[in-house]
Amino acid sequence: MRWALLILVWAQTDPLETELSEIVRRFNSPDATHRDAASKDLEAFCRKAGDKATDYLKKHAASSDPEAKARVQSQLSLLSRVQETRKLLAVFDVVELPNCTGKKLAIYNPGWLGSHNGEPRYQYLLGWVVSETDDKITLTDTQLTTQVHARDRRLPPEWDQIKARLPRDLPLPGEFRSIEWRDFFKEFSYREGTNYAAHKDVDLAVDGLGLALCAYRAFQEGEDRIGFDLLEASKKGVMDWQEPAKPYPDLLRKVLAGQLRDLAITSANRGRPRPELVKNWKTVDQLAPQLNGGEAGEMVKLYEALIAEDAAWKDPTPGELAAMPPAKRVAVWIHRLRDHDAFQMSNPGSCSVFGPSHQGRLAEERKTVYLNPADELVKLGWNAIPLLIDGLEDRHPTRCEGGSMGPDHLLRIGDCCQQIFEAISGIPIWEEKNRDQIMTRDGAVSEAKAKAAKWWEEHGKGGAETYYLRRLESTEFVGHSAKQLLNLDAAKYAPALLEMLRKGDPERRRILLPMLRPYVTKAHQGILESFLGDESLYALLEASEALWTVCGSEAGALELSRRLQTREYSRNDLWFLENRIFDLFRAAGSDRIVDGLCALTKSPRESIRVNAMGSLACFPSPKSAAVLVDQLDDRAKTGFTSDYPRRFCDDGAAALLKMLGLDAKFRLESDTDKRNQSIDELKTWWTRNRESVDWTSLQAHAREARQPQK
Repeated sequence: MRWALLILVWAQTDPLETELSEIVRRFNSPDATHRDAASKDLEAFCRKAGDKATDYLKKHAASSDPEAKARVQSQLSLLSRVQETRKLLAVFDVVELPNCTGKKLAIYNPGWLGSHNGEPRYQYLLGWVVSETDDKITLTDTQLTTQVHARDRRLPPEWDQIKARLPRDLPLPGEFRSIEWRDFFKEFSYREGTNYAAHKDVDLAVDGLGLALCAYRAFQEGEDRIGFDLLEASKKGVMDWQEPAKPYPDLLRKVLAGQLRDLAITSANRGRPRPELVKNWKTVDQLAPQLNGGEAGEMVKLYEALIAEDAAWKDPTPGELAAMPPAKRVAVWIHRLRDHDAFQMSNPGSCSVFGPSHQGRLAEERKTVYLNPADELVKLGWNAIPLLIDGLEDRHPTRCEGGSMGPDHLLRIGDCCQQIFEAISGIPIWEEKNRDQIMTRDGAVSEAKAKAAKWWEEHGKGGAETYYLRRLESTEFVGHSAKQLLNLDAAKYAPALLEMLRKGDPERRRILLPMLRPYVTKAHQGILESFLGDESLYALLEASEALWTVCGSEAGALELSRRLQTREYSRNDLWFLENRIFDLFRAAGSDRIVDGLCALTKSPRESIRVNAMGSLACFPSPKSAAVLVDQLDDRAKTGFTSDYPRRFCDDGAAALLKMLGLDAKFRLESDTDKRNQSIDELKTWWTRNRESVDWTSLQAHAREARQPQK
């Protein structure tokens, strides 16, 4: 009685206690629905009271009413579990995530339309909408990245044909649809044997770490019960193949650290400022200091050193750089390696400092020039060797990203120096033995440096010219040596190398031809024609392109056409060559070339046949059109896929429509039956109208549309 009076007195001055007392009183109701409603109100009260909820509930835990006591005790147990879970998920507090309070999880359609099994399919993104305007939307996703997307609401031209085959409850391009927490598992389900929950309709998945982040956000919003479910799903997806028995809290910290490590690598490659990278690596170090042998702690120190060097560095203007002596220019270009942002292009493969880079591609788009520091150091040649050898042990990171299965590493300055040294010297000082290895992390750096120093001691004093001329005598080194001699003095060495192209053995001639093409003139037409009998398709193509672009001769193109008609080539034989061959055919484009294209539409090699049909579209004539019409009955599959698995009749129809300018009249849709109907209608149109086609006008338009390479 005394305890009840104390509560009554307290309630008179505390509105929260007044609210709670009323909820507890309702647990005495004889109506079960009223008691259940009171339980829901009790949960809402706890969300409102926040951290003080436990203290309020404890005052009612000893209630004399068994029903009230049981329900309050149940809520206290739930709060205790929530507190423990929040403590577990507090690992996300160390990550500087955008404030998503009040923001709902959403599916966003960025307008990326692709296809799957011949069906159109948009690619969607999952995350929290941090902010939005009519033109832009800022989305932070379940992989801890935050990006601003331009809202492109344009519908594709084929929208009327595909809209019925798209999921109806998903957003249109540029729009998003929120997901209520209670509905999350209605849309996503965990797939056994995987580490993610997948959407029921589209290719959208949330991995174990993403599910843990969703749980973290759900608890922030007071959605405790769905938070528990999300956490349980996360436990299935957060795994460590090396330590499968590791406790979940430790696994979560390690996987989170690993994701942040990946983000640090990819964002460095995309130009993220170094102070921000320091913060990222500090977080990784805080979460998992022993990850990858303490890598994060080292990266923090290395980036801080780079920041200090940047502050003291004055980058020279192009004019100042040109006026410097070679040794100082070498130092400048080595310094600039830190901001070079090359990336790996293939899997398997490796990151080449000489490969494509983001800055290089941006310069192409803007029609400006980006000078790759590695290329400039190779041009400096012998002058660069001493500082390159000194730099082999330099572990400071560049922005060059490597990794076959995702972000694995950033090339260090030492790795770049190794690649550049090998490009200049032509000798390997370190060899990758397993995928995704780099010298500074996986190799014996001191041994590589000793090998480089020994080579320099043996050859440095003799000079570059002597070294490369001596190696030019070996077929193994002729390509590298010729390239470096041209780099030293093209005017001096190009004539001698062209003479080797005239008289050398076949293998040496094949090696030299690609690098000597910039120096070939009409006077060398005889040399180029001598390759028309070469068994190497690559050498024949190189000579044929030069014959056309330099000499205006289609002799090589005709020989390539004859070869493709009379010989069988494997996929490997044609690898990377076939597109160039047909580009040459379209550029040359004589009647004899077109006759060859007509013949190639009967090739047993599917890719040749497809390319021939596509090329014929550029040469309107009754004969080439008739050849394409002959393909319209062939429903065999080509082996290629666009929005649907393509058949020869589809490619023939597409080429014929392009030739005749009928693309808008007959649409080749993804649906096979509709596509067959369009092809039948095209055949009917051809039968009725072929005699009245204005070939002269079509040919004039085609000539104008073609981009000649001559």
